[in-house]
Amino acid sequence: MTTIIQPAGPWQQAASACFTLAGLFGDILIIRIFLFLAYVWLLTGSVTGFQRWPLFAFSGSISLDGLIWSSINCVVHFAAILQLLWDERPISFASEDEQQVYHFLYRRGGCEGLEAKAIISRGSFRRVAANEMILNPVEATQKLILLIEGKARCIRRSKDDAEGTSAPFLSGMMTDKSLLNILGVYTGFEKEDVSFEVVAEKDCLVIEWTLEMLDAIATRCGPSVAAYFRNFVLCQFAIEMEFRSHAAECAKCSHGILEDSSWLQGARSRDFSQPLAEPPHQGSRVWRAIKGCCTWVFNSLTPKMPPGIRHKALPISGLAARRRLLTYSVAEKRRLKRQQSLFATASGLIHRLSSRRRVG
Repeated sequence: MTTIIQPAGPWQQAASACFTLAGLFGDILIIRIFLFLAYVWLLTGSVTGFQRWPLFAFSGSISLDGLIWSSINCVVHFAAILQLLWDERPISFASEDEQQVYHFLYRRGGCEGLEAKAIISRGSFRRVAANEMILNPVEATQKLILLIEGKARCIRRSKDDAEGTSAPFLSGMMTDKSLLNILGVYTGFEKEDVSFEVVAEKDCLVIEWTLEMLDAIATRCGPSVAAYFRNFVLCQFAIEMEFRSHAAECAKCSHGILEDSSWLQGARSRDFSQPLAEPPHQGSRVWRAIKGCCTWVFNSLTPKMPPGIRHKALPISGLAARRRLLTYSVAEKRRLKRQQSLFATASGLIHRLSSRRRVG
């Protein structure tokens, strides 16, 4: 005969309610908070002996296994909560140049401060004097540069065209775009018989990423970092393409407004130099905080999961382009090492021959 036992105590009921609420929200922070609270209630129930309803006082016995498992899960979820809250901290940058690169990434890719810092920290700033080489044909296969300030010229050569063609390279532009295939989305610009170089016409400031650092951004940072960078690349392609098709005009910034005429002479793009506008505030800070939390919780309520939430958005063609780029990069490094080895061997032979002639 089946009998209905007395309901579980208040602590177990509270834990079950928190487990249910964790399944109704889609925000990972809210999910972790409810899971942490659920195990706090189970921990309390373990200490009080899992009393039956409606008792909740100490029964004189302790559930040892419940105490151990609840304690472990409390630590796991509380650590995750601290990490997620730490990710929302205000981000500061070491210099004004880093701050302006963050403005640029935010405007053209929606990149938040935490992700922008991860991208910027993997790059390096470099100042280049006028008439010096910013990017030579060898480095072009291994480095991605973003021009922050100054004016340069990009010269593209092929086997059939030794003179090459040149185009202005101004603030906000980036190259070598073939390296962007590392992000897992096919961007084209794969080259075999084409080389190019970038020469400064005025003093320039650039930030550059090696292929290894781009690979780290694409695969070893949080998924949001690579996603923001792909957004940024899409905006870059659109702005540069529009500028190339209307070469007589200035390019447009991320707001769809033409850059100042000084941009053509080497001034920084408006997306670098303009501070980020503060959103209009209404009401007191406390009221805004309460309203923001309520809006956040309400918008996170997703009892029905959207279709395809676990699917990844990287196409097969992009992954294939990524593999080709890495293979080409490894082959190029080996070729350069062979050239350096041959050069060192030839230099040694010439040195020994010249020494023998002097002795003779």
